[in-house]
Amino acid sequence: MRTHLLDLGAAYAFFQRAVGISAVREYLVEQYIRPAPGARVLDFACGTGNMLPFLPEVDYLGVDTNPDYVARATKKHFGRGRFACQSVLDPLPAGAGPFDIIIGFGILHHLPDDACVALCRHAERVLAAGGRFITLDGCYRDGQHPLAYWLNRFDRGKFVRTGEAYESLARSAFPSVRRYDYCGKLRIPTDHCVLVCER
Repeated sequence: MRTHLLDLGAAYAFFQRAVGISAVREYLVEQYIRPAPGARVLDFACGTGNMLPFLPEVDYLGVDTNPDYVARATKKHFGRGRFACQSVLDPLPAGAGPFDIIIGFGILHHLPDDACVALCRHAERVLAAGGRFITLDGCYRDGQHPLAYWLNRFDRGKFVRTGEAYESLARSAFPSVRRYDYCGKLRIPTDHCVLVCER
């Protein structure tokens, strides 16, 4: 089976640091996630757990299908959060949830439309009343910088969409969806779409 370089935990972490993704994570947490201490947080496709340092002390569960990512996250954040190697659509570990916040950092652009709808419905089911599902993905838009377009075009995720398309999919599960088109800047030109979906 062919492996992409960024499927390796160390390579993924290096690339994220190189492009300055920490600034985007910080902005996402401060402006959109805004977690209260002690909140129950589920991180879909958590990667190597890089959202965790930007969160206050929360009850955190990260899930990802990549065993190298999960092993790296478990070692790096031992005692701070829990991690499970599984699909985001699989049943959650016993006793997990309901959650106050679910994070989907860079996941929707990896999923075809039907899987996005299934994920949004799954998120809605495991959220507590008043809970929020917050996503961030690269997107296409009119007048986009050529490099931003190229990065989306050749991303590992094959389903990069416009912001309007992401929002439309989320509305299949959530009656309240707010879309934002900014989440801080990377060291390279890029465009982001943030969705805040409320149960």
